[in-house]
Amino acid sequence: MIKWLLNKIVGSKNVREVKRMKPIVAKINEIELTYQSLTDEELRDKVASWQDDLHRFLPLDMPTKRNIENSDADELETLAEIVNLRFEALRADFPSLPANVEATPDSIESAKKAFEEVEGAFGSMRESYLDQILPEAYAAVKNAARRMCGTQIAITD
Repeated sequence: MIKWLLNKIVGSKNVREVKRMKPIVAKINEIELTYQSLTDEELRDKVASWQDDLHRFLPLDMPTKRNIENSDADELETLAEIVNLRFEALRADFPSLPANVEATPDSIESAKKAFEEVEGAFGSMRESYLDQILPEAYAAVKNAARRMCGTQIAITD
């Protein structure tokens, strides 16, 4: 009896979850309406920009110290360029990263260490970014599904 009364007053877990999601669903539907005016190419570009943003938080794929030390000047130049591009994409979030990595084994090794120091924050930053784009991503998927099926798909309250 008490449980039934509490469910009537406070609501069940499912009812509370539905109430929590209503604003998100409304935002998804609102965004999806604006996505209907986008071309397929514009929608692909939007998804590609999300992917680019998320790729900032991937691990730095670099050779071992020994391989770096045995690399020739062209390989070192390529490695330094790769590191500099990654750092450029991350510098707004991590100003502690080196400004310019030179094409030397020592410089590249110190850059790898600097990257490893900030890499621990990637998980929370990735999660935060995904939370930020969640309604847009759902709207894009909903819009793509509508285009594939040729019908209107409605998420209702």
